[in-house]
Amino acid sequence: MATPRMAYNLSNFYGIDRILFGNTSPKDILKEEEFENYQTAKGAFLSNAYDVYTKLGFEPTKSFKSPKKLVEYGEARAVHALERAKKIVGTDVVTKSLKEDFKGIKAKKSAKRTAARHLVLDSIQKVAIDSMIMESAIKNGCPVCMMQWETKILFDAHKALRDALIRYSA
Repeated sequence: MATPRMAYNLSNFYGIDRILFGNTSPKDILKEEEFENYQTAKGAFLSNAYDVYTKLGFEPTKSFKSPKKLVEYGEARAVHALERAKKIVGTDVVTKSLKEDFKGIKAKKSAKRTAARHLVLDSIQKVAIDSMIMESAIKNGCPVCMMQWETKILFDAHKALRDALIRYSA
C-alpha cells in the first residue's frame, strides 16, 4: 500500500505531463527514445521531489480511492498550477524581467516572435511545476529544514531536473 506521500508524488507524475504537454500524451508527441529519456528524467525529478518532501517532513493527508482519482487529482492540480503561473508571469515584475531577457536575443523579427513565445511558455511551465511540486511542501514543511545545506542541494537539483524536463516539451 502506498503511503500518502508516495501517492501524492505519483499524482505529480500525471500533473507534470499535463503542464508540459496539455491534453496530449507525451508518448504521442515524442519519438520512442525521447519518450523513454523523458520518463527517466521525470522519474529522477520525482525521486528528488520525494527526497525534498522527506527532508521537510511534508506529510500529505490526501488519500485516493482509485488510481483514476489519483490521476484526476494530479491533472487538476496541474491545471490550477498553470492558471496561477500565468497570473504570476503576467505581473509587472516578471514581464519586465522577460523583456530584459528578450532584448538579449539577436534574431530576425519572425524568429524573435517565436523566441518570445518560447521564453514566456518556458517561464509559465517553470512556475507551474514549482507551484505544483513544491508549494505545499514549503508551506507545510519544517521551516528550520529550509535553511540546511542538504535542502539547498535538493532545491538546486530540483531546478536542474525541472529545466531538463521542460526541454522535452520545446
